[in-house]
Amino acid sequence: MSDDKKLHIFTSAAVNYLPKVRVLCRSIREHHPEAVIHFALSDERPAWLTTEGEPFDHVMEIGKLGIPNWRPWTFMHDIVELSTAIKPFALQRLLEREDCGTVLYFDPDMALFSRVDDILATLETSNVALTPHQNKPERTTSAVIDNEITSLRMGIFNLGFVGVRPTAQGHAFARWWGERCYEFCRADPHNGIFTDQKWIDLV
Repeated sequence: MSDDKKLHIFTSAAVNYLPKVRVLCRSIREHHPEAVIHFALSDERPAWLTTEGEPFDHVMEIGKLGIPNWRPWTFMHDIVELSTAIKPFALQRLLEREDCGTVLYFDPDMALFSRVDDILATLETSNVALTPHQNKPERTTSAVIDNEITSLRMGIFNLGFVGVRPTAQGHAFARWWGERCYEFCRADPHNGIFTDQKWIDLV
């Protein structure tokens, strides 16, 4: 990553998750002090929520993410669906920044315990970085049912993390993901959809 390009890291949640967001962002600040940290907010921003004294640098308000007809659109989702549905739109805004070198997303109920330089190295030559739920076959019937069949229902990749580079393919991925999440970000695994996550099987 060149000196004029920055690492942007974001998470997405409603206000009720703010304590968890703070834990995550503090851990990012500890291990990646060079990162610009963003909180994509799925609620309308309350007046008291500022960046002063917070471990994040910016609050990305839902009404400023470029989501068409965003207010009625929010009522099509429960709070978990909505917090995941805005992820690709926040990703698009960050990829569009002139200072963007890499964008990483982490779920708000996570924390970093070390630097993630291995991920950043992967993104030096890749457009998108993902983590599969499994990388080895299960050996027992019960484990196949618990893990492999669950992955087939809920998604092969865990969207608690995604990394994207601002390449043509990275931008195309973010736009496509946003289009699918705009129409179909629902927790409905019996019909082949699980919020933002199941779509990533197609990446």
